[in-house]
Amino acid sequence: SAVGSDTIVFAIPGTGPHVIALQSSALDADGPLTLDGYTQPGSSPNGLSPPQGGLDAVLAIVLVPTTSAGASSAFILNAGEVTIRGLAMSGFGQSGAVQISGATTVVRIEGCYFGTTADGTAVSSPAQRNGIVVNAGRLQLGGTQPAQRNLLSGHLGDALLLRTNAAANTTIEGNLFGTDAAGRVGLGNGGSGGGFAINVTASGPFNARDLRIGGPHADARNVFADGALPAI
Repeated sequence: SAVGSDTIVFAIPGTGPHVIALQSSALDADGPLTLDGYTQPGSSPNGLSPPQGGLDAVLAIVLVPTTSAGASSAFILNAGEVTIRGLAMSGFGQSGAVQISGATTVVRIEGCYFGTTADGTAVSSPAQRNGIVVNAGRLQLGGTQPAQRNLLSGHLGDALLLRTNAAANTTIEGNLFGTDAAGRVGLGNGGSGGGFAINVTASGPFNARDLRIGGPHADARNVFADGALPAI
């Protein structure tokens, strides 16, 4: 890969949302990399804070697997600093739409929708198994700025799975779990049983030092909701 930081931007002709179907392999990234879906004409980041309620983002780039033998993840992140913003990801399998596996990886996810349609009003079809799976590294999910807030809803398994020591130094702020984008309809997570909005698990020594969910200020709070998922 090229030396230095890279930025991926979008300029797909026509009216969105534009659906990109990934083949059998996920997109591997070793950073430093910024992938910015909000560069696509017609898209716009959310302008609403948590005290104002839901999200008014317009997403124009949607990542899905192909209908047969598609990628089980959209991204597998193994090293470096990676920022992903302004994407909708739906329909991916057991590995999670985003899989973070590098011990030194630092990932920021901002302004994305996981598990829903591009407008955030309904569960994607087919429903997504897991949203984000962190096996190692550090995750910043959302933030206190309106444009950083994410939506994670409608998953059959976990919206966010933090394994073993991957919970350490993880920050989760300003997101919606289990609602629609407006924050008014429950779409749930864990539709196949046993799944959670946030699942922190360890097969060995457990380390959740500096794991922070929400914070002392209203702009850091997350919203959690349950809801009935369609049968599969």
